[in-house]
Amino acid sequence: LPAWLSISGTGLISGTPAAGDIGTTGTITVTVANGITPNATQNFSITVAASVAPAITSTAVTTATEGTAYTYTFTVTGNPTPTLSLTTGTLPAWLTFSGNTLSGTPPAGSAATYGPFTFTATNGVTPDATQTFSIVVSATSSGGGGGGDGGCSTDSTQQSRGAARRPGCLHVHSSVPVQAPWQVVERAASGHLFNPVGPK
Repeated sequence: LPAWLSISGTGLISGTPAAGDIGTTGTITVTVANGITPNATQNFSITVAASVAPAITSTAVTTATEGTAYTYTFTVTGNPTPTLSLTTGTLPAWLTFSGNTLSGTPPAGSAATYGPFTFTATNGVTPDATQTFSIVVSATSSGGGGGGDGGCSTDSTQQSRGAARRPGCLHVHSSVPVQAPWQVVERAASGHLFNPVGPK
């Protein structure tokens, strides 16, 4: 046996190799005898790998959208195999961390910037590896046609016909002047509905 290795009478082989022991040992032969022939033998060798400090080599996914599944799986290397944990920040309720993967679906109304979060990989070899990032959740686009107001029509005639009668859009009667960005000159008794979106 190499100097760093020992074997007990019950067959337990144990020891801690040093940095200078990296490599493969010669053939080790263990013989078990109890006075009855033949004896039992086993031949093997032990390969000692170098210790490697942890590293996080993946690029964080830093954007998400309401109602759309978010996932980010960390790629972590090192020897021994590192353990990854959240060390700074608190994850929002919609986000979970398990098995080196962040996942979850941000619900409606959750648009915001979350973080920063710091994840640390450790394996007993210094230095530890860290990755810090924030996640920006965007609101779901309202979609639809029209101009640059999330699908709202900016034409007062179309609006008067009901083309944009939904929350987040501006609806006025065609005879009512509209001043940018969303002020209504109150000259009509009906046909008004406005929110903070309007003609440019």
